[in-house]
Amino acid sequence: MIQHNKLGGKLTEAKIIEEWPVLMGNTISSYTNKIELRKQKLYLSIDSAPLKSEMLFSKAKVIEIVNKRFGDHTIIDIIIF
Repeated sequence: MIQHNKLGGKLTEAKIIEEWPVLMGNTISSYTNKIELRKQKLYLSIDSAPLKSEMLFSKAKVIEIVNKRFGDHTIIDIIIF
């Protein structure tokens, strides 16, 4: 299946990047510099310290939103830097 190889991961990453403003809203999207998906972990680079803190507390909700949109177990963790 395409989901289990590198191409599937890159396609999913591209879809997440494309839909990030819709999933998280314009405010969060505007402070998000980089989005990467590696081994079911979503890596987010965020400019705002208060937003980083809020996102750390909201990781479970973000995982739920992304997995609901792209399928269960698309991501299992979020790394914010």
